[in-house]
Amino acid sequence: MSNFVFLQTAWPTLADLGALAESSLAAGPQTAAAALGAWVDVVTRCVLAYESTPEPVDGSERMRLNTLAAMGVVPSALLPLFHALRRNA
Repeated sequence: MSNFVFLQTAWPTLADLGALAESSLAAGPQTAAAALGAWVDVVTRCVLAYESTPEPVDGSERMRLNTLAAMGVVPSALLPLFHALRRNA
């Protein structure tokens, strides 16, 4: 059972991407990191929509994360991890 199954009801795409990352770990850490990078991308888009915040002008994942961090939505402890996953996606 996936560690992301709790997301299945409300956020099925996030649950599926999380499960994909878990199952990809056996294929290699780069594959799992790429799946987690996609997970971060979907999370930031969902949170921006939930917060009724427009997409950044340049539409980059970096700016989405920085916008959410500036709003205090992404904890500072997670921001470097999310950026690392974004770069490996």
